[in-house]
Amino acid sequence: MSHLPLRITIRLALALFITSITLCSAASQGFEGYYQYPDVHEDRVVFCAEGDIWTVSLSGGLAQRLTTHAEDESYPIFSPDGSAILFSASYEGPTELY
Repeated sequence: MSHLPLRITIRLALALFITSITLCSAASQGFEGYYQYPDVHEDRVVFCAEGDIWTVSLSGGLAQRLTTHAEDESYPIFSPDGSAILFSASYEGPTELY
């Protein structure tokens, strides 16, 4: 990772750490599954699970499902100010950004 800017390296390390905490917490609560593509903004984490976008506090708790479309959503990322979440999905054919 030495070729990545420090900001991106720290963000990736934090996202991996949060994912591992979320996985351990979910497994201890009986919720097993695949948690993918985490992104962090301030005290929130956004990630994909079950083909939908979810968010949860960094301190833990119950995750909130943000999408419920029949198609899979992926690669969620917070906007720089945290007011919106960008993600990709193929609702109408090719994969697009929403």
